Amino acid sequence: HAIETKGEYVIGGKLGKDSGERLIKIADYREEIIRLFNSLLERLQSQGIGVRLEATPREIQQRLLSARIGIDERLLDHIVGCFEEADYSQHPIGRHHYEVMYLSQQALFSEG
Repeated sequence: HAIETKGEYVIGGKLGKDSGERLIKIADYREEIIRLFNSLLERLQSQGIGVRLEATPREIQQRLLSARIGIDERLLDHIVGCFEEADYSQHPIGRHHYEVMYLSQQALFSEG
């Protein structure tokens, strides 16, 4: 099947008496990376860590590092780099980019 619209879909299959279904998500990785970055900013603000939304990603990064709240500099650099490439460039953005962003963000919050 060809699916041309982003969203969540349930796909199913049957082989003999056995059948099953699985939920899949059709996404634009560029949009997902931007969504993850924005959710990171919202989470930081809800935790009382002041970040100005009008600041550039690198200004936000420097603010977080200078706050000395124990954020892993390497993970934060991956997150900001992925966001910048997704938001500011015309480079193709694929699953690998999304995985780096997602896993870096997960690791960042599992540390603190």
